[in-house]
Amino acid sequence: MVLTEIGRSILPAGRRALREVASIGSIASSTLALTTGCLRIAGLPSLIGGIMPDYLGPFHRSHPGIQIEILSVEDNEQLVEALRLNRADVAFGVNRHIPADLIGVPLRDQQFAAVVSQECPVDNDTVIDASALESLSLVTLPQGTSIRQVTDDVYRHFKAVAPRVITTTQRDALVPLSIATGGITMVPDVLAATAEIFGGRQLPLHFSAGRPLGAIYRRDEQRNPALTEFLEHL
Repeated sequence: MVLTEIGRSILPAGRRALREVASIGSIASSTLALTTGCLRIAGLPSLIGGIMPDYLGPFHRSHPGIQIEILSVEDNEQLVEALRLNRADVAFGVNRHIPADLIGVPLRDQQFAAVVSQECPVDNDTVIDASALESLSLVTLPQGTSIRQVTDDVYRHFKAVAPRVITTTQRDALVPLSIATGGITMVPDVLAATAEIFGGRQLPLHFSAGRPLGAIYRRDEQRNPALTEFLEHL
């Protein structure tokens, strides 16, 4: 038996197709074995440099072949959008009011502290109260951000109103701005710890100010193997 002329003409294409099928099988096998693949992570800026390394570090050490892509988002709405549009496999955000099409894995609560300048009349041992809050300019993020929501909760708790509000979209500017202006800001403890670098100090709030954090992902039937393994590290 010999190939026909048509058979001979399609033989190279057929061999190429078989090589591609074998290549696909090899890629799928290596992905399932977690020797290759990609994990895309979204997160709020203060969480990317705060708690994310605690979970991402051990995962990367165990699976160095997995490519890691990290996307910064400004608020929980953008975080949810990144997951729904498949721009991220998992996201680090506030584990509160999670939409029904997403799943949130509780992590730990993130505590907040106040940051003031060294010249601030509030003593280190003094509990932050309404009079202190109403005497200092507030440096904070715009409405709708989770840091601003926690800050507003603190003021509502003490039934206080800030005399002046300086708003910035840059989280990294909150601490130096509050110190330079002689004001006050409420930030996660990881940011408050930088106060001394800028010549300021942090004060405990003596009030349960914080936000519950979680790893959030889609309810996909065909889940990325890298994501499945990463969830095991949480």
